[in-house]
Amino acid sequence: MTFTMTGGIVQGTGTLTTAGTLNWSGGTMTGAGTTTANGPFNISGAVVKDLTSNRIFNNNLTATWTGTGGIRIGTGAVLNNNGTWDAQNDTTISIQFTGPAAVNNVGTFKKSAGSGSTAISINFNNTGTVLVQSGTLSVRGGGSSSAAFNVASVAATMQFAGSAYDLNAGTTFTGPGTALSTGTLNVNTAIGIPATMTFTMTGGIVQGTGTLT
Repeated sequence: MTFTMTGGIVQGTGTLTTAGTLNWSGGTMTGAGTTTANGPFNISGAVVKDLTSNRIFNNNLTATWTGTGGIRIGTGAVLNNNGTWDAQNDTTISIQFTGPAAVNNVGTFKKSAGSGSTAISINFNNTGTVLVQSGTLSVRGGGSSSAAFNVASVAATMQFAGSAYDLNAGTTFTGPGTALSTGTLNVNTAIGIPATMTFTMTGGIVQGTGTLT
């Protein structure tokens, strides 16, 4: 079965679980409940989608994000990517109203299309794999990593901008692309940028007790 949300509100303290396709092109998911997508998850359209008020969203399979409409997350809401999140656009996951809010990547968070920037302007925590195949993936709202960044195209960029981002033990960089630092980057462990990659710093701060090589 397909569940399609084009507007309105999904709310409450219960858990909504979709085994088939979930289509989200508009509207608000709110309240201290959970939405879990166990089947394909398609985010599309030109309007902003809201996840708010302590709502938890779990993507457990494949999320495909297209269109020009951004996603706003706030007031305690959390997006957990346990599968694959595929950004095929140049838009933003932004803060809604007030914080806190977070995106937690346990699976693979990738940007596979769009020559511009896909921005994550809230806390982004990576314990899985970040894969940049096209354009720029920009982390602007702080967070931390203890896992992999693969900048898989020479034309692709992984940008750390805005609020402080922690590179902790387990963080690795691979690929032929660029790591770009324009915000505050906390190097808390030994971090190696391979010879295949370019590291560019155009502003901001690189700090911490670790060695950046």
